[in-house]
Amino acid sequence: MELSGISIIIPIYNEGVILEKNLKLYHDYLSNLTGLDSFEIVVIDNASTDTTPQILKRFKRSYKNIKMYRTAGKGLGIALKEGLNRAKHDVVMFTAIDICFGLDIIKLSIEKYSGGYSLVLGSKGHKKSIYKAPVQRLIFSRVYNFLLRVLFNTNIRDTQGTFLINKKLSRKPLAFANSENAWFQTQLALYIDKTDKNTVEIPVKYIEQERKSKMKYTDALKILREMFEGYFKYRQYKKTTDE
Repeated sequence: MELSGISIIIPIYNEGVILEKNLKLYHDYLSNLTGLDSFEIVVIDNASTDTTPQILKRFKRSYKNIKMYRTAGKGLGIALKEGLNRAKHDVVMFTAIDICFGLDIIKLSIEKYSGGYSLVLGSKGHKKSIYKAPVQRLIFSRVYNFLLRVLFNTNIRDTQGTFLINKKLSRKPLAFANSENAWFQTQLALYIDKTDKNTVEIPVKYIEQERKSKMKYTDALKILREMFEGYFKYRQYKKTTDE
């Protein structure tokens, strides 16, 4: 598939400590990426309360292809939807400000897309991936993805890494993807894969950084509850694709 430009969507919340350095790293990497004619970095400030808004204002004056928007409410799903709506390029990629998957995941994802895949996932579940995190997070991740494959009859092994699509494929799924939280990205992946069946997962190196907060049991339960609620929403979507 032809790709001349890309919108990199980065949701952030209270990232003042690393924001300036990492935005520059993203910008410099994309500026020097061979074969990429145009790009924008769409930063979605998810109602930050630290120095993030002030830093973003400085960037807005200096970098024309770094766009900043702020959401009224807090939630990863809210931020990603806003990014999709704001992106000017058809090809969009979700990634994280802490660059936990490295910068070359962008190049690798673009190569897979250009090779004909519609949905490219940077996957911690890939057999060649290196995934290091606290034991409780590793266990939860494995349980979560096992349940995902069983409930939704999918071969996708990880929906919560990087995520590259042509946003035209998200139009119909967005009518059903209603989560305001991290489950939103999983919803999109499942719905797009169900419709298009042209998904590829690529290996990543993911080593959780010390600044990451510890996983709370309440958060884990909330995610699992959304998964089971999402199953019934998925069945509604599936009917529209089977008709």
